[in-house]
Amino acid sequence: MESEIRQYHTLSKKDKLQLLKEIKDHTITYREQLDLPKDTTFGVELEFLLKHFYYNDEDRIFIYNTWFQELFHNQESKYYTEGIAINKDWLLSLDYEVDGEFTSPILRDQKSNWEDLKKICEMLKEKGAYGGDYASTQINIGAQIFRKDYKRFQNAITNYALFEDVFYYATKGEQQKYRLEIINYANPIASKILNAKTNISKYTFRNFINEATYACAFGDKMSSLNLVKLRVYKGFEEDNLLEVRMPNATFRIQTLQTWISLFTHFFDRAGDQIYFYEKYAPIMKKLNYLPLETKEYNLCNYEKALELADIAFEKEIDKLNFLKQYIRYHDYEKIEKELILK
Repeated sequence: MESEIRQYHTLSKKDKLQLLKEIKDHTITYREQLDLPKDTTFGVELEFLLKHFYYNDEDRIFIYNTWFQELFHNQESKYYTEGIAINKDWLLSLDYEVDGEFTSPILRDQKSNWEDLKKICEMLKEKGAYGGDYASTQINIGAQIFRKDYKRFQNAITNYALFEDVFYYATKGEQQKYRLEIINYANPIASKILNAKTNISKYTFRNFINEATYACAFGDKMSSLNLVKLRVYKGFEEDNLLEVRMPNATFRIQTLQTWISLFTHFFDRAGDQIYFYEKYAPIMKKLNYLPLETKEYNLCNYEKALELADIAFEKEIDKLNFLKQYIRYHDYEKIEKELILK
Protein backbone atom coordinates (compact mmCIF):
# COMPACT_ATOMS: atom_id res chain seq x y z
CA MET A 1 0.00 0.00 0.00
CA GLU A 2 1.40 3.38 -1.03
CA SER A 3 2.04 5.89 1.71
CA GLU A 4 -0.02 9.06 1.64
CA ILE A 5 1.60 11.99 -0.14
CA ARG A 6 2.59 14.64 2.36
CA GLN A 7 1.20 18.15 2.13
CA TYR A 8 4.42 19.99 2.76
CA HIS A 9 2.99 23.37 3.70
CA THR A 10 0.90 21.87 6.54
CA LEU A 11 3.79 20.00 8.19
CA SER A 12 4.84 20.82 11.74
CA LYS A 13 7.95 22.88 12.39
CA LYS A 14 9.84 19.72 13.30
CA ASP A 15 8.77 17.97 10.12
CA LYS A 16 9.64 21.00 7.98
CA LEU A 17 13.14 20.92 9.44
CA GLN A 18 13.40 17.22 8.62
CA LEU A 19 12.09 17.90 5.12
CA LEU A 20 14.78 20.58 4.68
CA LYS A 21 17.43 17.95 5.43
CA GLU A 22 15.80 15.59 2.91
CA ILE A 23 15.91 18.29 0.25
CA LYS A 24 19.56 19.11 0.97
CA ASP A 25 20.53 15.44 0.64
CA HIS A 26 18.37 14.86 -2.44
CA THR A 27 19.91 14.40 -5.90
CA ILE A 28 18.01 15.23 -9.08
CA THR A 29 18.57 12.46 -11.62
CA TYR A 30 17.83 12.23 -15.34
CA ARG A 31 14.54 10.46 -16.11
CA GLU A 32 13.43 8.82 -19.35
CA GLN A 33 9.85 9.97 -18.66
CA LEU A 34 8.46 12.53 -16.21
CA ASP A 35 4.80 11.45 -16.03
CA LEU A 36 3.69 14.86 -17.22
CA PRO A 37 -0.06 15.60 -17.38
CA LYS A 38 -1.89 13.62 -20.08
CA ASP A 39 -1.58 14.98 -23.64
CA THR A 40 0.90 17.67 -22.57
CA THR A 41 3.09 19.15 -25.28
CA PHE A 42 6.01 21.50 -24.75
CA GLY A 43 9.03 22.98 -26.45
CA VAL A 44 12.26 24.67 -25.47
CA GLU A 45 14.45 27.45 -26.81
CA LEU A 46 18.05 27.15 -25.63
CA GLU A 47 20.08 30.31 -26.06
CA PHE A 48 23.84 30.11 -25.67
CA LEU A 49 27.07 32.08 -25.78
CA LEU A 50 30.43 30.72 -26.96
CA LYS A 51 33.88 31.55 -25.65
CA HIS A 52 35.06 31.79 -29.25
CA PHE A 53 32.51 33.87 -31.15
CA TYR A 54 32.36 33.51 -34.93
CA TYR A 55 31.60 36.93 -36.39
CA ASN A 56 31.06 35.69 -39.94
CA ASP A 57 27.65 34.05 -40.48
CA GLU A 58 29.09 31.63 -43.01
CA ASP A 59 31.68 30.50 -40.48
CA ARG A 60 29.02 30.01 -37.85
CA ILE A 61 26.82 28.03 -40.20
CA PHE A 62 29.74 25.81 -41.13
CA ILE A 63 30.73 25.23 -37.50
CA TYR A 64 27.17 24.55 -36.36
CA ASN A 65 26.54 22.18 -39.25
CA THR A 66 29.48 20.03 -38.13
CA TRP A 67 27.87 19.83 -34.69
CA PHE A 68 24.63 18.50 -36.18
CA GLN A 69 26.46 15.89 -38.21
CA GLU A 70 27.94 14.62 -34.96
CA LEU A 71 24.58 14.78 -33.20
CA PHE A 72 22.36 13.16 -35.77
CA HIS A 73 24.48 10.48 -37.39
CA ASN A 74 26.03 12.64 -40.10
CA GLN A 75 22.68 13.51 -41.67
CA GLU A 76 22.89 16.62 -43.81
CA SER A 77 21.32 19.77 -42.43
CA LYS A 78 18.95 21.93 -44.42
CA TYR A 79 19.71 25.63 -44.59
CA TYR A 80 17.24 28.47 -44.18
CA THR A 81 17.77 32.20 -44.09
CA GLU A 82 16.93 32.44 -40.38
CA GLY A 83 19.24 29.62 -39.35
CA ILE A 84 19.86 25.95 -39.80
CA ALA A 85 17.10 23.37 -39.71
CA ILE A 86 18.22 19.93 -38.64
CA ASN A 87 16.45 16.63 -38.74
CA LYS A 88 13.55 15.99 -36.38
CA ASP A 89 12.57 19.65 -36.97
CA TRP A 90 15.07 21.16 -34.53
CA LEU A 91 16.25 24.60 -35.57
CA LEU A 92 19.41 26.51 -34.83
CA SER A 93 19.00 30.26 -35.28
CA LEU A 94 21.93 32.59 -35.84
CA ASP A 95 20.87 34.85 -33.00
CA TYR A 96 22.57 38.25 -32.90
CA GLU A 97 21.84 39.01 -29.25
CA VAL A 98 23.52 35.76 -28.23
CA ASP A 99 25.69 33.41 -30.30
CA GLY A 100 22.93 30.97 -31.16
CA GLU A 101 19.64 29.41 -30.14
CA PHE A 102 18.33 25.87 -30.45
CA THR A 103 14.55 25.73 -30.91
CA SER A 104 12.80 22.40 -30.50
CA PRO A 105 9.80 21.08 -32.38
CA ILE A 106 6.67 20.20 -30.40
CA LEU A 107 7.84 17.65 -27.82
CA ARG A 108 6.09 15.07 -25.69
CA ASP A 109 7.00 13.18 -22.55
CA GLN A 110 8.69 10.39 -24.48
CA LYS A 111 12.08 8.73 -24.08
CA SER A 112 13.18 9.66 -27.61
CA ASN A 113 12.38 13.36 -27.09
CA TRP A 114 14.31 13.50 -23.84
CA GLU A 115 17.25 11.70 -25.46
CA ASP A 116 17.39 14.31 -28.25
CA LEU A 117 17.30 17.15 -25.72
CA LYS A 118 19.97 15.46 -23.61
CA LYS A 119 22.26 15.04 -26.65
CA ILE A 120 21.98 18.72 -27.50
CA CYS A 121 22.70 19.76 -23.90
CA GLU A 122 25.76 17.52 -23.74
CA MET A 123 27.10 18.85 -27.03
CA LEU A 124 26.62 22.47 -25.99
CA LYS A 125 28.59 21.82 -22.80
CA GLU A 126 31.27 19.99 -24.76
CA LYS A 127 31.63 22.94 -27.16
CA GLY A 128 32.07 25.39 -24.30
CA ALA A 129 28.62 27.02 -24.42
CA TYR A 130 27.57 29.12 -21.45
CA GLY A 131 24.74 31.44 -20.41
CA GLY A 132 26.40 34.46 -18.84
CA ASP A 133 24.45 37.70 -18.47
CA TYR A 134 22.58 37.39 -21.76
CA ALA A 135 21.39 33.89 -22.66
CA SER A 136 18.13 32.40 -21.43
CA THR A 137 15.94 29.32 -21.63
CA GLN A 138 12.36 29.66 -22.85
CA ILE A 139 9.74 26.99 -22.26
CA ASN A 140 6.65 26.77 -24.46
CA ILE A 141 3.55 24.87 -23.33
CA GLY A 142 0.63 23.84 -25.52
CA ALA A 143 -2.63 25.59 -24.60
CA GLN A 144 -4.50 22.28 -24.35
CA ILE A 145 -3.03 22.12 -20.82
CA PHE A 146 -6.09 24.19 -19.81
CA ARG A 147 -8.50 21.44 -21.02
CA LYS A 148 -10.58 23.81 -23.17
CA ASP A 149 -11.88 25.45 -20.02
CA TYR A 150 -11.81 29.26 -19.85
CA LYS A 151 -12.13 29.37 -16.08
CA ARG A 152 -9.22 26.96 -15.62
CA PHE A 153 -7.11 29.22 -17.80
CA GLN A 154 -8.02 32.30 -15.77
CA ASN A 155 -7.36 30.50 -12.46
CA ALA A 156 -3.98 29.20 -13.59
CA ILE A 157 -2.74 32.60 -14.81
CA THR A 158 -3.92 34.24 -11.59
CA ASN A 159 -2.13 31.59 -9.52
CA TYR A 160 0.99 32.16 -11.58
CA ALA A 161 0.87 35.84 -10.66
CA LEU A 162 0.49 35.02 -6.97
CA PHE A 163 3.62 32.82 -7.04
CA GLU A 164 5.69 34.63 -9.67
CA ASP A 165 8.48 35.48 -7.22
CA VAL A 166 8.96 31.77 -6.44
CA PHE A 167 9.11 30.91 -10.15
CA TYR A 168 11.82 33.51 -10.72
CA TYR A 169 13.95 32.28 -7.86
CA ALA A 170 13.52 28.65 -8.93
CA THR A 171 14.77 29.29 -12.46
CA LYS A 172 18.20 30.76 -11.82
CA GLY A 173 19.63 27.36 -12.74
CA GLU A 174 23.30 26.88 -12.04
CA GLN A 175 23.89 30.62 -11.76
CA GLN A 176 23.73 32.42 -8.43
CA LYS A 177 22.03 35.50 -9.84
CA TYR A 178 19.59 36.64 -12.51
CA ARG A 179 21.13 37.39 -15.90
CA LEU A 180 21.38 41.13 -16.54
CA GLU A 181 19.26 40.96 -19.68
CA ILE A 182 16.28 39.64 -17.70
CA ILE A 183 15.28 43.29 -17.21
CA ASN A 184 14.77 43.66 -20.95
CA TYR A 185 13.38 40.26 -21.92
CA ALA A 186 11.43 38.85 -18.96
CA ASN A 187 9.84 41.52 -16.81
CA PRO A 188 7.53 40.48 -13.94
CA ILE A 189 3.81 40.68 -14.66
CA ALA A 190 2.25 39.70 -11.31
CA SER A 191 1.05 43.19 -10.42
CA LYS A 192 -0.28 43.78 -13.94
CA ILE A 193 -2.21 40.51 -14.05
CA LEU A 194 -3.65 40.84 -10.55
CA ASN A 195 -4.69 44.44 -11.05
CA ALA A 196 -6.14 43.66 -14.50
CA LYS A 197 -8.11 40.71 -13.12
CA THR A 198 -10.59 42.97 -11.34
CA ASN A 199 -11.49 44.58 -14.67
CA ILE A 200 -12.54 41.35 -16.37
CA SER A 201 -16.28 40.84 -16.18
CA LYS A 202 -16.65 37.73 -18.34
CA TYR A 203 -14.06 35.00 -18.17
CA THR A 204 -13.89 33.89 -21.78
CA PHE A 205 -10.78 32.98 -23.69
CA ARG A 206 -11.07 36.06 -25.88
CA ASN A 207 -11.56 38.79 -23.30
CA PHE A 208 -9.11 37.29 -20.79
CA ILE A 209 -6.43 36.87 -23.45
CA ASN A 210 -6.99 40.41 -24.65
CA GLU A 211 -6.98 41.88 -21.14
CA ALA A 212 -4.05 39.81 -19.90
CA THR A 213 -2.00 40.41 -23.04
CA TYR A 214 -2.57 44.14 -22.68
CA ALA A 215 -1.55 43.89 -19.04
CA CYS A 216 1.67 42.10 -19.95
CA ALA A 217 3.65 45.18 -20.88
CA PHE A 218 0.87 46.36 -23.19
CA GLY A 219 1.18 43.48 -25.60
CA ASP A 220 4.96 43.25 -25.38
CA LYS A 221 6.12 39.65 -25.40
CA MET A 222 9.14 40.51 -23.25
CA SER A 223 7.41 39.45 -20.05
CA SER A 224 8.10 36.56 -17.69
CA LEU A 225 4.98 34.85 -18.97
CA ASN A 226 4.41 35.70 -22.61
CA LEU A 227 0.72 35.54 -23.50
CA VAL A 228 1.26 37.32 -26.81
CA LYS A 229 1.96 33.99 -28.52
CA LEU A 230 -1.54 32.81 -27.65
CA ARG A 231 -3.94 33.32 -30.54
CA VAL A 232 -7.65 33.61 -29.83
CA TYR A 233 -8.61 31.96 -33.12
CA LYS A 234 -6.53 28.87 -32.29
CA GLY A 235 -8.21 28.25 -28.95
CA PHE A 236 -6.85 25.49 -26.75
CA GLU A 237 -4.70 23.71 -29.35
CA GLU A 238 -1.21 22.27 -28.90
CA ASP A 239 0.34 24.75 -31.34
CA ASN A 240 -1.15 27.69 -29.42
CA LEU A 241 1.64 28.47 -27.01
CA LEU A 242 2.13 29.86 -23.55
CA GLU A 243 5.78 30.94 -23.25
CA VAL A 244 7.76 31.08 -19.99
CA ARG A 245 10.67 33.48 -20.46
CA MET A 246 12.39 34.10 -17.12
CA PRO A 247 14.66 31.00 -16.76
CA ASN A 248 18.39 31.54 -17.05
CA ALA A 249 20.27 29.55 -19.67
CA THR A 250 21.05 25.98 -18.69
CA PHE A 251 22.50 22.99 -20.52
CA ARG A 252 21.93 20.59 -17.65
CA ILE A 253 19.23 18.13 -18.64
CA GLN A 254 18.14 17.52 -15.03
CA THR A 255 17.52 21.24 -14.60
CA LEU A 256 15.51 21.43 -17.81
CA GLN A 257 13.42 18.43 -16.80
CA THR A 258 12.72 19.98 -13.40
CA TRP A 259 11.60 23.27 -14.94
CA ILE A 260 9.43 21.61 -17.59
CA SER A 261 7.86 19.40 -14.93
CA LEU A 262 7.21 22.44 -12.71
CA PHE A 263 5.47 24.58 -15.31
CA THR A 264 3.45 21.84 -17.01
CA HIS A 265 2.21 20.34 -13.75
CA PHE A 266 1.51 23.79 -12.33
CA PHE A 267 -0.55 25.07 -15.26
CA ASP A 268 -2.46 21.79 -15.33
CA ARG A 269 -3.32 21.67 -11.62
CA ALA A 270 -3.49 25.39 -10.84
CA GLY A 271 -6.65 25.65 -12.92
CA ASP A 272 -8.69 23.90 -10.23
CA GLN A 273 -9.09 27.00 -8.07
CA ILE A 274 -7.29 30.14 -6.94
CA TYR A 275 -4.95 29.48 -4.01
CA PHE A 276 -3.85 31.82 -1.21
CA TYR A 277 -5.26 34.90 -2.95
CA GLU A 278 -5.92 36.88 0.23
CA LYS A 279 -2.48 35.98 1.55
CA TYR A 280 -0.39 37.01 -1.46
CA ALA A 281 -2.42 39.29 -3.74
CA PRO A 282 -1.94 42.44 -1.58
CA ILE A 283 1.83 41.92 -1.74
CA MET A 284 2.17 40.89 -5.38
CA LYS A 285 -0.12 43.67 -6.65
CA LYS A 286 2.40 46.24 -5.41
CA LEU A 287 5.50 44.74 -7.03
CA ASN A 288 5.91 47.00 -10.03
CA TYR A 289 9.69 46.84 -10.02
CA LEU A 290 12.25 44.85 -11.93
CA PRO A 291 13.27 41.46 -10.47
CA LEU A 292 16.84 42.62 -9.96
CA GLU A 293 15.63 45.37 -7.64
CA THR A 294 12.71 43.81 -5.75
CA LYS A 295 13.47 41.97 -2.53
CA GLU A 296 10.63 39.45 -2.92
CA TYR A 297 12.22 38.21 -6.15
CA ASN A 298 15.62 37.90 -4.51
CA LEU A 299 14.74 36.03 -1.34
CA CYS A 300 14.25 32.31 -0.76
CA ASN A 301 10.75 31.95 0.68
CA TYR A 302 10.69 28.36 1.98
CA GLU A 303 7.11 28.44 3.25
CA LYS A 304 5.75 29.82 -0.01
CA ALA A 305 7.77 27.30 -2.03
CA LEU A 306 6.20 24.48 0.00
CA GLU A 307 2.76 25.83 -0.87
CA LEU A 308 3.67 25.95 -4.55
CA ALA A 309 5.01 22.39 -4.42
CA ASP A 310 1.69 21.18 -3.01
CA ILE A 311 -0.30 23.05 -5.67
CA ALA A 312 1.80 21.83 -8.59
CA PHE A 313 2.64 18.23 -7.75
CA GLU A 314 1.10 15.00 -6.58
CA LYS A 315 4.30 12.95 -6.39
CA GLU A 316 7.04 13.27 -3.79
CA ILE A 317 9.82 12.95 -6.38
CA ASP A 318 8.52 15.98 -8.28
CA LYS A 319 8.16 18.04 -5.12
CA LEU A 320 11.68 17.20 -3.98
CA ASN A 321 13.19 17.92 -7.39
CA PHE A 322 11.52 21.33 -7.52
CA LEU A 323 12.56 22.28 -3.99
CA LYS A 324 16.13 21.09 -4.57
CA GLN A 325 16.26 23.35 -7.63
CA TYR A 326 14.63 26.24 -5.76
CA ILE A 327 16.75 26.38 -2.59
CA ARG A 328 20.27 27.72 -3.19
CA TYR A 329 23.16 26.23 -1.23
CA HIS A 330 23.56 29.35 0.90
CA ASP A 331 19.83 29.36 1.83
CA TYR A 332 19.74 26.21 3.97
CA GLU A 333 21.30 27.68 7.11
CA LYS A 334 19.07 30.75 6.94
CA ILE A 335 15.89 28.66 6.53
CA GLU A 336 16.88 26.43 9.43
CA LYS A 337 17.46 29.39 11.74
CA GLU A 338 14.13 30.97 10.78
CA LEU A 339 12.24 27.73 11.46
CA ILE A 340 13.91 27.24 14.84
CA LEU A 341 13.05 30.79 15.90
CA LYS A 342 9.35 30.39 15.04
